[in-house]
Amino acid sequence: MTNDLVWENKQGNLFWLSGSLDQATMEKIAGSVAEVKSEPLPEYALTILPAGASLFSRGALPEVVKEQWSVEGSGGFSWTYSTLPLHTGGTGAVETVKVNGSEARFWQEKTQVLTVVAKTGDSETSATLGDSTRSSLLWPDPETKINFLLQGNLDRDVLIFMAEHVGVKNTEAGK
Repeated sequence: MTNDLVWENKQGNLFWLSGSLDQATMEKIAGSVAEVKSEPLPEYALTILPAGASLFSRGALPEVVKEQWSVEGSGGFSWTYSTLPLHTGGTGAVETVKVNGSEARFWQEKTQVLTVVAKTGDSETSATLGDSTRSSLLWPDPETKINFLLQGNLDRDVLIFMAEHVGVKNTEAGK
């Protein structure tokens, strides 16, 4: 069962909390909501993209930005940057790599492969389904203390190359 709690604060902001928690817990969570008083993140851009990449969606909050990109011929990728700690959700062995001289962590996960064999008379045809690799690269910028995460169906060297070409967007007109 899902419960919803909707309320408005003194400034007229409307909030909606939805989940399978009991009323007392939801009211406790609602009571802890506070305005974020941090400086907004700088606008970053991936200055190197895989061929055929196009921005699919972008979500931005004061402390985190996440973009989803589609890439022709692959499942695409996402990239996130935040002043908060980021996690990959990945499993398996972690490899320590360098991004612009700073330590980064790389994970690579292979999906389970399913091979289907179809027999017709004397001939046999096989097809492999679900053969993909999902990689994650997580690194901090030691100067700004901003954390970055690239995830997708891209190999290690491509992710590192993309990470080494993250830049701050120039928001001034004409530049």
